Formats: sequence, C-alpha cells, structure tokens
Amino acid sequence: MKWLFLVAALIAAIYVFTGESEADRNIRLDTLSAKQAALLVELQDTLAPGASSLAADWLKAYPTPTAENVSELQVIVAQVKADPATAERMTVAGKRDARAKLRQVMTPVVGWSDSDPKPGL
Repeated sequence: MKWLFLVAALIAAIYVFTGESEADRNIRLDTLSAKQAALLVELQDTLAPGASSLAADWLKAYPTPTAENVSELQVIVAQVKADPATAERMTVAGKRDARAKLRQVMTPVVGWSDSDPKPGL
C-alpha cells in the first residue's frame, strides 16, 4: 500500500513540475500566432502569383499555429522568395491540379485520397 501511494505521489510531482501552465501556453500560442501572421504578410508581399491564395489557404488550414507549422511556413516563404512560381504549386488548387494530372498518368494500386490536400510543401 505504501508503494502505491509513493508511486502516485511521484507521478503527481512529476506532472506538477513538468507541466506547462496555462499562462505559458497562452504566451507560446501568442508568439506563434504573431510569427505566423508576420510570415503570411511577408509571403503576400512577394507579389508572386498565387501567394495571396497560398496565404489564405494556409490560414484556413492552420488557424491555430504550431511550432512545426511555423517552421514549414518559414521554408515556404524562403522558397517563394527564391522562385515565385512555386507559390501556385503549393496552394490547395495547385495540389488538386497536380493530383488530377497524376491520375491521368497513373492508375492507383490502392486508391487515392479524396480529401482536400493541405497547403504547403
């Protein structure tokens, strides 16, 4: 019985000391939201064809940013700056077109996903 209580107390202590508080979570989310907003503005400022559509698709697909999404968006902005034509291919419409072209060339063995693709890489 002592061991059970000791293990429960240890687990509770680990949770209390390693858990992220709600204030910390809100600060992290605000920081990620600010970074995402700045990157989306930077993407639209490139004036690449499809950049505004990509930004709108991105915001619709990822309204609450995560660290992974913001990192991917940084890569996307860098790629669009280097080659503005890539913006159209990264939109949802661009990915649908690429999927349709691939369907004309290949016959799937298992099947295609009918869900809409996510914008990005």
